[in-house]
Amino acid sequence: MKKKKSIKIKLIQLFLIMGIIPSILIMSIMYFGVSSNLEQQTGNNLKLLAFETSLRVNMFIQNKVDNVLKYSTYSTLKRIFFPGSSNNITAEFIRSLFKFDADLQNISLIDNKRNTLFSYKSNIFAMQSIDQWWNRAVILEAEQFLLLVEVNKNDKEKNLINIIIPLTSDLNKKKIGIMLMTFSLSSLVKLIENIPSTGSDYIALIDKGGNIISSNLQDKTINSTTEDMPIILTSDSNGWILGFDGITKTSSLFGFSNVSTYNNNSCTRNTIHIYVSHSKKEAFKPILWLMIKLLALCFGVVFLILVVFIFRIETIWKPIISMKKGAEMIGEGNFDMVLFIPTEDELEDLANSFNKMGKNLKSSREKLEEQNRKLLELNNVKNNFLSMVSHELRTPLMIIKEALSQILEGIKGPVAEEQKDFLNMAWRNTGRLNQIIQDLLCISKIETGKMEFNRKKTDIISLVKNEIINQSIKSATRQIELVEDFDGPYFEVYCDPEKVQLIFTNLLGNAIKFNKQNSKIETVIRILPDEVNICVRDNGPGIPKDSLVKIFERFVRLNPTPLVGAPSTGLGLAIAKELVQMHDGEIWAESDGVSGSSFYFTLPRYAPLKYLEVFFNDRLNEAVDKKLEVSIIHIRISDYKVINNCTIFFNELRKMSLKNIFAPLEIVHFEDTFEIFMVTFADPKSLELIKNKINNAIKDLINSLNFDISLSLIKINHATHNLHGKNFQEILEYLQKI
Repeated sequence: MKKKKSIKIKLIQLFLIMGIIPSILIMSIMYFGVSSNLEQQTGNNLKLLAFETSLRVNMFIQNKVDNVLKYSTYSTLKRIFFPGSSNNITAEFIRSLFKFDADLQNISLIDNKRNTLFSYKSNIFAMQSIDQWWNRAVILEAEQFLLLVEVNKNDKEKNLINIIIPLTSDLNKKKIGIMLMTFSLSSLVKLIENIPSTGSDYIALIDKGGNIISSNLQDKTINSTTEDMPIILTSDSNGWILGFDGITKTSSLFGFSNVSTYNNNSCTRNTIHIYVSHSKKEAFKPILWLMIKLLALCFGVVFLILVVFIFRIETIWKPIISMKKGAEMIGEGNFDMVLFIPTEDELEDLANSFNKMGKNLKSSREKLEEQNRKLLELNNVKNNFLSMVSHELRTPLMIIKEALSQILEGIKGPVAEEQKDFLNMAWRNTGRLNQIIQDLLCISKIETGKMEFNRKKTDIISLVKNEIINQSIKSATRQIELVEDFDGPYFEVYCDPEKVQLIFTNLLGNAIKFNKQNSKIETVIRILPDEVNICVRDNGPGIPKDSLVKIFERFVRLNPTPLVGAPSTGLGLAIAKELVQMHDGEIWAESDGVSGSSFYFTLPRYAPLKYLEVFFNDRLNEAVDKKLEVSIIHIRISDYKVINNCTIFFNELRKMSLKNIFAPLEIVHFEDTFEIFMVTFADPKSLELIKNKINNAIKDLINSLNFDISLSLIKINHATHNLHGKNFQEILEYLQKI
């Protein structure tokens, strides 16, 4: 049986659901709301940091650009473009410029035909890279400039920035060539590297190709970049995004800014970019810890409220338990129980209503008991009256019937034909009255429980055949053929043969009464695994479908009158139903309502274990009713092949049984033994005499037949016993224990 949940547990569960789930929902909403705001705020802060860093980088580059513009105005540099100019003077002058800027690496002068006229350290650099920027450089106008960043992926100390400006003649301002000045970015790299980093956030300086020029993450490779680099490189403004950082391998927030360098006539953008990366996990850590603390606080509050709730629920729970126990006591019949629940609330009102209900139930039960007592008295009066009337009427009725029979036979003298007709009418009605009295006596015995019921092994085929023979004379007078359809010549059932004969007599007699002349009545016996099914099928007027159940009720008669004989009393089928139910069987009728009816009833087939179970229970119940000590004599014959030679022995036992020494003798045939059981209520002295007599008979039998036979005596008190579901050996062991 499934264990039931206590309502107390259910209330606590409900409280927890109503307390914790809303708290979790509120915390979740708060977390996502605060997270969104925190993400926005962190992104703006990163954008601001990137912008501030870009300003510092811009100041560095702007300083270099300003110096280049200043150098480009020197006439000494321009002389190299004219024939006969002295390169020594120019070189000496350029060498002096290196003293003013430690980051300056090289100065190259190139004419309009892409010829390198002068390179201070080397012209290899200019020749190798000229194709990359020449097309952009030749279109530069006066005081415009071009920035080119070159990143060395293997050595960040060799990262360079190239500033290109046009050179014009001092005389006619005509463009005569360009000047390329190369600066080292080591100072800028150090500027970025010196910005503090926590490991989860960093600042990176990148070129327009996405290559990292410098980063303040010293332990990361310079080649690693973020997947969201295209967004950063194509943006002309400051901003922030959420993405995945390829360097820290985490989801991060990125703030970015573009470094723009200006002069009077020119602005260079998207050459150098700044981006700041910050781990989302680290950014959200403070709010996460705050949420955890708030959630812990919430659970703590819920726990404290739960303790108070449990304490308070006890004030409700205990009265409910009291009312439950009170209801159980009332269910057991204790209506004097009174509940006292002084809670001064609805529970107290409920308890008062409960007490009032108990008083009303007590009063109702007393009235019902009084009415039942009166009904029982009336029923006893009715049964006594029916029994008395039946007994008192039966004797004079038999005398009247016998007297009418003698007169009709002419014993008291000749009888005129006209007188015979009246005498025959009187004789038939005395028979009918006698049948009514028999039916009333039978119903009375069933109602009062005085009907004798002795079940035993019975051949149902023989019983039915004998009754068909008995009824054949009555059926022959109306040319009705009695047809038999049996599954076999022999079949044992466990029943009271007299009661089964009465059942079948009622069904077959009714069929003869209502059947058409020159027709047939079929009796069918079908053998099933656990029972036998007996059917009586006629060709009478049929039974309406709505009456198929009512016909088994007492004093119920249908409209069609019998074609022969007097109308029935309406008790025959009711008696048959009661007797079938006493055999643990079923009875029913089938008809199409037009022509013909079929009456069925079932009986349990004989089974040794079932038979023993019922036999012992009947005997033990009899002992309980009589409050006597019962003894069971058990005799086992081990060789069933010689059972036919035990006739004298069995007859001797039966004589003892007929002399009321024993209750009915029972012989059970198992596969390889015969088990004989006798039940006696004899006193100890008589029991000892019986035992000695049986022992002497057994000795004589053993000497003549030479086979094993054993006798055991089992004494049982008059307590109630139940042998249901036990096999034969378990029955014997049980009987020996008790």
